[in-house]
Amino acid sequence: MFGNGHYYGRFMLRPGYTGVVPLQARLVAVTLADQAGAALADVGTGAGTES
Repeated sequence: MFGNGHYYGRFMLRPGYTGVVPLQARLVAVTLADQAGAALADVGTGAGTES
């Protein structure tokens, strides 16, 4: 994951015993990754800070 030009890491979703990750779990993981990326992008710009 990149934010504001810096590499911060990555998310890994590991399957359970069945070897298949349910669709809802994948959608949640993508949503969380998107929100984390947006938050990291705002860190360097000062967006979202209160005055």
